[in-house]
Amino acid sequence: LLGIVLFETYGKIITSCFKQANHEKEMINNPSSKISVNSFENVSIGGHFVAGGIAGATYSGISSLVDSGISRTVPSMRLSANLALHHAIGHSVLFAGFAMARRCMSYSGLSEVIRSSLQTEGSHVTDDEELDTLDVGSGNDGVSEMVQSSDLVVAAAAGGFAGLAQNIMNHYSGFVLRVQETGDAHKSS
Repeated sequence: LLGIVLFETYGKIITSCFKQANHEKEMINNPSSKISVNSFENVSIGGHFVAGGIAGATYSGISSLVDSGISRTVPSMRLSANLALHHAIGHSVLFAGFAMARRCMSYSGLSEVIRSSLQTEGSHVTDDEELDTLDVGSGNDGVSEMVQSSDLVVAAAAGGFAGLAQNIMNHYSGFVLRVQETGDAHKSS
């Protein structure tokens, strides 16, 4: 449930705040252009960082409310603020790290290398437009063609990088903010 809140908050911030700003900037620079369907790609890394921080703080607030309801205790203001900052930092690094790693892999040509290494003889998928409209259930090799788009591999690698970066950041921010990561954060102070 908390994960849904986290990703919905992040997604709403990206699509409502940053999509509009990027669309207006693009229309000024190129009035005949259309905004990309993938609004997450059009947002700056800083935008992902901010949206991740807000989502992380929201996650922390709801988590604290749930924990307080279960344990029937109210955490101190200092601990609540530290938890909110801890989650904001960690989720900022997670979401911005994912966006940065994914863009680096895509722009460096790594996704094309992955695509060519995954292609099998006789594959008829030739471009991204065809991959976007691919029906996975249309044949025996629909799933293998989807993987050949390299998006799945790039997303998995970027997610792994972002997860490691978040884990490292959580370790240090938890230490500095005196927030334990063992599940009994309300007992520390």
